[in-house]
Amino acid sequence: MQNREELLNELLQFLAEPQPERRSVQFPAPFLTIDHKAGVWTLTDRANKETIPLSKEIEVATTQTFIQSKVFTSAGVLKAISQIVLPSERKNMLNILTGELWDEVEIEEGDVAINSWLIPVVISTENYTKAIWEIKRTSMKAVINFIQENNLRNLNGLQLKLSLINRREGNMKKWAEPKITQYKSLKESTDDKLLTTALEFIKEFHGFRKQYNLQAIQNNEDLPEY
Repeated sequence: MQNREELLNELLQFLAEPQPERRSVQFPAPFLTIDHKAGVWTLTDRANKETIPLSKEIEVATTQTFIQSKVFTSAGVLKAISQIVLPSERKNMLNILTGELWDEVEIEEGDVAINSWLIPVVISTENYTKAIWEIKRTSMKAVINFIQENNLRNLNGLQLKLSLINRREGNMKKWAEPKITQYKSLKESTDDKLLTTALEFIKEFHGFRKQYNLQAIQNNEDLPEY
């Protein structure tokens, strides 16, 4: 016969409400990033934190531009993160952490808001490497200047030659900015393998972002009703 403690534990196990399983959505490719100290492009896997150096100059084929926003507290703690959406979907995007509309996110004094572009790209390596180019802060300023100077609407469907320019602020701060040295429309490409890889990747990314964005719906459903 079970003693009182065993009976109580078994009873509590049955009474406990099952916790909903959290979605764990991994990005489908490493991120194309910049090693500011070395002044080279790198590939960074956000899952295992592994970073692979590339070179100062690379060639990429862009697919489609998505946007995402984040808000950090003054202590660097992530306070809000948006869904990954197309620019035309911005008004309806949700906060992944709460499921609420992004417009309802309160940005308080001291908070830092970061707006990013996420572009799935194919890097012209021997095996055509898929990567996600996250453009933000000073990099975004440099890219926006390039777009305006060349009368482009965005970076969608282009073949780009990318380089890096070292910048310095005083004697302390040093960083590298992307410089687009050459571009042409992806429509001009005769490389079937490149086009196939780009098509495969953008399809894969759309499937990924659908699952990623569903996290906001799940988090909204988990909120208690009053």
